[in-house]
Amino acid sequence: MVSSMNGVAFATDQHAAYGASKGALVGLTREIALEGGAFGINVNALLPGAMTTMLKTVTAYDSPTIDLSPTLVAPVAATVAA
Repeated sequence: MVSSMNGVAFATDQHAAYGASKGALVGLTREIALEGGAFGINVNALLPGAMTTMLKTVTAYDSPTIDLSPTLVAPVAATVAA
């Protein structure tokens, strides 16, 4: 599954539905992994975090030492998800 760091770790003004849906994906991933483990079912979630317009609205997030440009994050996320 693919969720989002912005929807799970941070709150963004005017994005309640987005945060709730991304948080639900993380919860669903955990539940399926727990319930499916006995049947050999493995589940993972990818939570990419790029410095998008939405993430720039998060006042609690400030990471000047890490380059989170979408052009760097997207190819890695796509490779991991494939």
